[in-house]
Amino acid sequence: PPPVGILEVVKIFSQKERTQLVGGKVLEGELKNKAHVDIARGESVVGSGRIKSLKMGKQDASRVEAGRECGVMLESSVPIEVGDKIVIPPPVK
Repeated sequence: PPPVGILEVVKIFSQKERTQLVGGKVLEGELKNKAHVDIARGESVVGSGRIKSLKMGKQDASRVEAGRECGVMLESSVPIEVGDKIVIPPPVK
C-alpha cells in the first residue's frame, strides 16, 4: 500500500537534541499531526520519529494535504537534512 503522506524537507529552522523544526512541501497524501514517521534520504530509510506539531503559516494544523507547504516540529534522533523526505508509512494491518 502507498504511504499515508510524504513531505520533502526544503528548510531547516532549528535542531535541538531530539526536537527539530523543519519546513517542507507535502508531495503526496497528507501529513497528520502526532503521526509516527520514517525519515528517508535517497532510497534508504535513515531513521524514524514522530510529528509533535504541524503549522501552516502561524496556524496549528491537524493535517496538511498534498501540494501545501507547512512547518513540522519533529521528534527524532536523526538530524534531518534538506532534501530528506518525511514519510508516514501505510497503516499496519
